[in-house]
Amino acid sequence: MPGRAARLAGDEFVVLVEDCADARELNAIAPIITLFFLITYGTINLVVLVEGRADPSIRMPYHRRPLDQDDIDTIREWINQGANDN
Repeated sequence: MPGRAARLAGDEFVVLVEDCADARELNAIAPIITLFFLITYGTINLVVLVEGRADPSIRMPYHRRPLDQDDIDTIREWINQGANDN
């Protein structure tokens, strides 16, 4: 379930794309959509790394012991609360 920050970002993204389309600014939509998908792709990969679901040779933190489940839960809760104080 996405956190509040993710839902707000998604809502703002949809409004921005709709505004560009309504204003016939089609050239403005492509970079926005590209950036959205790059951020989404990066976030998904970061989650896979932090949760330890990636290949062990590339897990995070790199060349250190895996994060404890408590640490992973703390990071997940921080993200769900909007990733404040970053």
